[in-house]
Parts: sequence; C-alpha cells; structure tokens
Amino acid sequence: MGRPVPRLGLKSGTEEETKIMKRRLLITVLGFGTIFGFSTGFASMSHNWHQRAERRQANFEAHVADVCVDAAERSRRADEAWDRPPPSQPAYRPDDARRAPRGPSGGHW
Repeated sequence: MGRPVPRLGLKSGTEEETKIMKRRLLITVLGFGTIFGFSTGFASMSHNWHQRAERRQANFEAHVADVCVDAAERSRRADEAWDRPPPSQPAYRPDDARRAPRGPSGGHW
C-alpha cells in the first residue's frame, strides 16, 4: 500500500513512527474528501444550472403564450367594436360646447 515508511533510525512501533503513520493517513483521508467535495459541488452546480435553464425556457414559453392570447383577445374586441352600430348620441359640435374663459381675464392665471 504505497511507499514504505522511512525508518529514520527509530525502532518499530515507536511514538514517532505512529505519528508519521497517522499523519499520512490523515493527509490521504483529507485529500480524498477534498476531491470528493469538489466533484460533488461541481455536479450539483451543473444539475442546478440545467434545471434553471429548463425553468427559464418554460417561463419564456408561458410568457409568449400569454402575449399571443392577449393579442387575440384585443383583435376579437376590435372586430366586435367594428361590427357594432355607432352610438345614438349626436355628434360633437364645438358651437354647442360650453367653454371656460381662458387667459388672464378668465381668473385661473
């Protein structure tokens, strides 16, 4: 399993040799954890990116559908208004309209 532990002139099973073994094991575990953590993070970011892209596309399609429906309704209302007979009110004539006096003599300046 990897390189042999350098002996450093110590007897087998000494406290220094145990520290070196624990340190190497800790470095290996932390290294694997780092690699696993980064790979999980990148996979999660990729997954979320694709979900957001699909959601954006669905929202855009819904928006376009709403715009089309609104345009069709406006067109239908315009057609109905065109087909309707004109109102029975007499036409507006400026002679009959009461107009407020304008200018400084009218009192609102």
